Amino acid sequence: MDNEQKKAVRSEEKDPVRAEERNPQKKTAQRKTAQKKPAQKKKKRKSGKKKVLLLLLLVLAAGLGAGIYVFTPSKEKVDHKTYFGLSEGVSYGLIINQERVGSYPVKRGGYWYLDLDTVHSYVSTKFYYDGSQILYTNPTKTFFVTPEAKSYKDDGGLSYKLDYQPCYIENGRIYLALEFMKLMDFDYYMADTEQMYVWIWNNWSEIKTAEAKRDTAVRYGSGIKQPVVDTVEAGETLVILEEGEEWNMVQTERGLIGCVQKRALKDAEIITADTPDNRPRHEYTTRMLDETVCMAWHQVFTESGIKQLDKYLKNAEGLNVLSPTWFTISDDEGNIKSLADPEYVEKAHEMGIQVWALVENINIKVDESQVLGVTKNRRHLVDELMKEAERVGLDGINIDLEDVGSSNGAHLLQFIREMSAACRNAGLVLSVDNYSPMPHTAFYDRAQQAEMVDYVVVMAYDEYYAGGEEAGSVSSLGWVKQSAERTLEEVPKEKLIVGLPTYARLWKETPKEYAAEDAKLITDENSRYGTYSLTSKGISMEACDEIVKERNLSMIWLEKEQQYYVEYEADNGFYRLWIEDETSMDLKLDAAFSYEPAGVAFFKLGLETDDVWVIINKYLK
Repeated sequence: MDNEQKKAVRSEEKDPVRAEERNPQKKTAQRKTAQKKPAQKKKKRKSGKKKVLLLLLLVLAAGLGAGIYVFTPSKEKVDHKTYFGLSEGVSYGLIINQERVGSYPVKRGGYWYLDLDTVHSYVSTKFYYDGSQILYTNPTKTFFVTPEAKSYKDDGGLSYKLDYQPCYIENGRIYLALEFMKLMDFDYYMADTEQMYVWIWNNWSEIKTAEAKRDTAVRYGSGIKQPVVDTVEAGETLVILEEGEEWNMVQTERGLIGCVQKRALKDAEIITADTPDNRPRHEYTTRMLDETVCMAWHQVFTESGIKQLDKYLKNAEGLNVLSPTWFTISDDEGNIKSLADPEYVEKAHEMGIQVWALVENINIKVDESQVLGVTKNRRHLVDELMKEAERVGLDGINIDLEDVGSSNGAHLLQFIREMSAACRNAGLVLSVDNYSPMPHTAFYDRAQQAEMVDYVVVMAYDEYYAGGEEAGSVSSLGWVKQSAERTLEEVPKEKLIVGLPTYARLWKETPKEYAAEDAKLITDENSRYGTYSLTSKGISMEACDEIVKERNLSMIWLEKEQQYYVEYEADNGFYRLWIEDETSMDLKLDAAFSYEPAGVAFFKLGLETDDVWVIINKYLK
């Protein structure tokens, strides 16, 4: 290229317009290049859309996968040890009625056993161990089992042979055969060797059930992702234990407990469970009055009290049961001191009144762990009472054993069982007196009493009692209501007798300087004397009237207690009296009968005023 050409090229690079004019072909090529550039930009936008679309598809796929996971029920089986709470080395779980229990069953010689503590806690307290043998008392008999023996006997002397040991002892623990429990107490069971658990049941009360609409899973908790406990088929009956909004807690026909969707169940219905083999269960027949019970305790100490009957019963219209305090446990061997009198019974019968003689442990101190806890002594006591009942022609027995202590609770209940069987066989009415229910008296087990006896009596008095460190009413209206209501939590109203007081307690606060040397002193800075001794004595309704009249006292009406109150100073002390009269009795009777009980009882005969019987009959009629 010569110099002229080089100059021309450089000139074109400096002035492109001129270059186009001089070189039309180059101009056309540049236009074509310019037309291609927008097309390249469009291609880039299309590629971006593809990426967004791909991302959306990936998100959709992930969401769909997550949705499938969320709405797909889990097929995982529940962990056996977790479900039953089993510790290391334990293979079989345990369900008792509708509860998974932390204990476990034991297999021995081809038979299943359960330790006695677990039996008592979850199954039945009727299997009683006296230190050497197991006793079981049904409505009419007591059976005895010696550990390790392959037999048992009844109180009639009959012996029964078995292919297994009803009970055995190992490492200091007593074990009961489930077959024997089924035989005695109708405690049925099943053992699932595949899922490794034992289910025991003896609940024959009304239950809520529902059939499964379709095959469905019962799960460990509420939610389809919860592991599967059991699978039920359409038409299988489930017991509903607890209802929720979408899930119910249920029990399957195999006893397993878990949750199932409500929509998988048909409408619920209430049924009464029955024994699987339709074997009739024990029947605790009752011997009850065909009218409202109106009982009075007749307290006597040295003779039968027959001489007082004419006087005491002159105005006692409506009274249909007398309970004379005739039997006192006199020693630890089960002997009794008896004041029972056949003429008393005959005279009461002539007046249309039944006699339920009382047996008590109050006036002579005995060791209840010996007299009730030793089988020989306890059964001797039962035999002695039955002999006396037959001798004098009693209609019933009234048990009033107080302050036995919680450690003797099982012994007391066994005594009541044996008395129940003896009275049922002899055609006698059996009633048991109880304190107003409090946590520390729960061992009296009023619910179990109610199953065995004809009447359960609540002594709705001694709210403030002799020997207590605080003065107060013998029985405020609130105390009566509380006593009845708490007893009815355990006892059906058809068996409840409400005991009311016909006495009051006159309290005396004596200042320290005048108190007896051996008196227990109470210190209360807000009291009248600061430091004083507190004593009291029971007085009749008539004595209450006399104190008010003789001292010309103004009675104060107490809204809380719903009775009159007086106080006065005399004999170097301060007296306080919550009065029992026809007004307080009327209110107490009104409250008692509002619960529709089997009847009422009064402690004690002879302390009431005549006009009280007019009020009593108003409610009896």
